[in-house]
Amino acid sequence: MSTPIVEIKDLHLSFATWEGTARVVDGVDLLVGQHESVSVVGETGCGKSVIAKAVAGVLPVPPAKIEKGEIYLKGKDILSMSRKEADRVRRKEVSMVFQDSMNALNPVYTVGDHLVDSLLWKGDGTFRFTTYVAKKLNKAAVEKAWKDSVQMLESVRVPSPERIMKRYPIELSGGMRQRVLIAMALLGKPSLLIADEPTTSVDVSIEAQILDLISDMIKREDVAVMYITHDLAVAKQVSNRVYVLYAGTVAEKADSNVLFRNPAHPYTVGLMASIPKLDGTIGEGIREMLPDYTAPPSGCRFHPRCDKMVSVCSQDRPKLVEVEPGHWVACHLAHGA
Repeated sequence: MSTPIVEIKDLHLSFATWEGTARVVDGVDLLVGQHESVSVVGETGCGKSVIAKAVAGVLPVPPAKIEKGEIYLKGKDILSMSRKEADRVRRKEVSMVFQDSMNALNPVYTVGDHLVDSLLWKGDGTFRFTTYVAKKLNKAAVEKAWKDSVQMLESVRVPSPERIMKRYPIELSGGMRQRVLIAMALLGKPSLLIADEPTTSVDVSIEAQILDLISDMIKREDVAVMYITHDLAVAKQVSNRVYVLYAGTVAEKADSNVLFRNPAHPYTVGLMASIPKLDGTIGEGIREMLPDYTAPPSGCRFHPRCDKMVSVCSQDRPKLVEVEPGHWVACHLAHGA
């Protein structure tokens, strides 16, 4: 088997808060293979983006703290490295598309400034003003970066890319800004593209275009994708495999077709029941709220909200068990309780 692009083992991650230590990620294992699209789904606040930021190295430290676990990028354990060495590996292997395109782009710089500078500074983790001026005065390097940026905008289906390069983010629509972010992320030719709710700020028609674009990029740019979303319909469309995350733990994982055909965890079933129907009705969904991470429930973290809870659920944390080939569930019901 080829080396995975990213492999997470037993990740435990917390945040220091005024109320105490919030244990937001509690023993997550996750894998993204080469040329693969993997979705991490769950309610807002379940830890999806936190895991993605841990991989990308953009967690705010402090208050965030990785207490335990391993994160491998193409076989390299970045958590065992120095911060400088780990950042060098991340800059080479990982790019991230954030959900808020307006805040992800600096409003005082043009699209061209963003793209050209990202190419000029690719792989350089230090910033010195004199070095910046020297690079900007290198006419041949700037012209090549401009040409490469225009070509990348064309590849993500931006019309009139030369004209867009001279525009400011505020002059573009939400969908166009999102395409610029995808282009900027792909300029460095990463092995892994992390897409964190990239269609949140766009309407349905633009969402479909962005999802098609990302799917196309997987094939054309030889890149694996880790897709963060709360939308199960999106996960089904873009993913080879799906991880269902609940309160910082993996509740279920399976191939996309298998998961949507035969959801086995009560949480996954509840998420699917929450999807609006074509006749306009909405299912009952899941009662109550996510737990307090400073005092999470014992045993299965989902048991206070689960209609199928049995006594063992509040006492012992269930392990992931394989209920059919490639389909894993962390539920005592799957254990025969």
